[in-house]
Amino acid sequence: MSENGNVIIHKDQTMVGKKYPDEEVSEFVATSDHTTMSYKADHGTHLVVKRPINGTPWVSVAIVNDDEVVGELYRVRALILDMILLLLLLGIVAFIGFYYFNIKRISELTKQTKQLENGNFAANVKVTSKDEIGILGMRFNNMVRTIQEYINREYKLKIKQKETELKALQNQIDPHFLYNTLDMIRWTARIEQAQETGQLIERMSKMFRMNLNRGRAWVRLEEELSYIQNYLELQKKRLGERLSFTIYSEDEIKNAIVVKQLLQPLVENSIVHGLQNRKDTGNIIIRCYLHGQHIWLDVLDNGVGFGKTENKPSGGSGFALTNLRDRLYLAFGNGANVNILDYEDGAWVRVQIPFVTEEDKLRIKEESGEENVL
Repeated sequence: MSENGNVIIHKDQTMVGKKYPDEEVSEFVATSDHTTMSYKADHGTHLVVKRPINGTPWVSVAIVNDDEVVGELYRVRALILDMILLLLLLGIVAFIGFYYFNIKRISELTKQTKQLENGNFAANVKVTSKDEIGILGMRFNNMVRTIQEYINREYKLKIKQKETELKALQNQIDPHFLYNTLDMIRWTARIEQAQETGQLIERMSKMFRMNLNRGRAWVRLEEELSYIQNYLELQKKRLGERLSFTIYSEDEIKNAIVVKQLLQPLVENSIVHGLQNRKDTGNIIIRCYLHGQHIWLDVLDNGVGFGKTENKPSGGSGFALTNLRDRLYLAFGNGANVNILDYEDGAWVRVQIPFVTEEDKLRIKEESGEENVL
């Protein structure tokens, strides 16, 4: 507008060059020394702001509806409140999610750890993700399973050993009396020049001594093979030319620690189930040798085998193999196994056990602090 109140520039071109229709505004622009004024019109209260334009006789005039400004402010305030409520809601959802996905799982892991501390080895953490907490839960479950397997192996082995000792005591009224009686019979046979009978009695005496073995569950491989040697010599005396055997063992593994009476069930199977119906000579081969970090013990015979169709043992043979597998698992865990191999001439059973010596056993015992450890 000009200084006298005429319109110079307006969005309504019909008003250009004319007096502004609102006299109060025109008078304010032309005469007032103030830069702002407020006035009421048909559309509400308005705020008028004027500012001279330097170098011209013109004045820049802005007219703002107060109600529209206040309405916009109310809308801004409402928008801010909505944003605050939305942020609170998102915060609550985030806290609930953080609780269920982190705090609750950590609390559950702590709870299961306390149960394990109290001796409950059924403690188990439910793993629902593969993040750090999930990995921690999987490792906790693996640790519990490892402890359970170790306890089961140790205690079950002790129970089996005690059962064996009890059975031996039930079958032997007085072991020392038995030893002395066998020695007396052996010397009587020698005095009577019955050398072969004396030798058989001596072999029987050695077998009984190893059977009891002062309650030990472990023997050196050399002792086990000596026991099998005596057992087969006695069987050969009974069967005569119907039985022959060969025992081979590498010298470097003679001091390896094995479960007592490891091979005897397999050799007995070969004689009772494999060779009993043979007309000609039955042959049993025992081979013991080192293969990597394990010892392989092979028992082969030229008997009827385990059957060419199913390749599985049955009857007493199957029970003996199952019992042997259980004993090996209790003693060595998954490090030992019994396998039936293909053999055209009869049966071939291979026992695989870790190569452990008495020195290794003592070292493991010292490092672990356990008394009953292989």
